Amino acid sequence: NKNMATKLYIANLGKYNEGELVGDWINLPFTDDEWTQLMDKIHICHDDKKYYNACSCPYEEIAIHDFETDFPYSFGEYEDINRINDAIYSFNEYAKNKDKSTILEIMGAVKEYNSETNLCTLIDKVIEVINAGDFRMFTDVDDMSDIARIYISERDDVINNTIPQVFLQNFNYSMYGEVLETEGNFYWPSTHTCIEFY
Repeated sequence: NKNMATKLYIANLGKYNEGELVGDWINLPFTDDEWTQLMDKIHICHDDKKYYNACSCPYEEIAIHDFETDFPYSFGEYEDINRINDAIYSFNEYAKNKDKSTILEIMGAVKEYNSETNLCTLIDKVIEVINAGDFRMFTDVDDMSDIARIYISERDDVINNTIPQVFLQNFNYSMYGEVLETEGNFYWPSTHTCIEFY
């Protein structure tokens, strides 16, 4: 399953404030029917039905009390669930034939690069970055000196063997890696993976 899985525990906030925990899990993205069924199960008012407490006050408020997700994101208690649901649906459709682990690493790097705290905006930015190709992913690398070695190996004069091997053997890759890191935008979403944003 290549979908980015997310499920939320939705609680009836009125019941919770009265000392009773009434809630249930729902997988995202959900359909309108699945949402209505959840509202009935946890006694939240909706278009078709009304639910009241002993004082005849309607139960209308919900809160996210727990979550499980593949996204590098922590859900707040009062998120806009319908907006998130739409965003996750769109993302799963977009990512259907793409590598899930690569997308997760790009998402983690985009989140760090932009200091993004809103999932919907994060999803929009990830799709934008992938579509534009404004990044390069390096794998099987340990530090910036490895990135420097890759950059040097791709130079035309190295490819065409016009630079003496003794120069390459004594080249300070660590120092050049520090220069690259200072002048570029490099992020390490996992131990052996680095992403450069252009």
